[in-house]
Amino acid sequence: MIFGWFKRNRSAGARGNGSEGIGSPTAVAEVTPVVADVSDVAPSPVPVMATEPLTPPAPARIPDDKIAARAYEIWVRKGRPDGADLVNWQEAEAELRAEFASAPPPGPALRKPR
Repeated sequence: MIFGWFKRNRSAGARGNGSEGIGSPTAVAEVTPVVADVSDVAPSPVPVMATEPLTPPAPARIPDDKIAARAYEIWVRKGRPDGADLVNWQEAEAELRAEFASAPPPGPALRKPR
């Protein structure tokens, strides 16, 4: 149906009846230059989701009983010297902080499949 319409209009314009229609070989298309506006070309801002928190997380609070147990282990490992309580405590705290930093963050509790 569309093809038939095209054939009819093409043949009518090609007869040279003086009308410069769509199918006329003498018809000249008017060209208007299209100037792109900067707002048409520039991309719109895309929202960005942060993959990491912008501020560093607060240091994990390590319970004193864990630090005390690790300090005791360090004290025994060193041969139970006198007067190194504070040094052992600081070493224990540093070791535990390093362990907590390297461990993956706790996620949601996994459920057993039924």
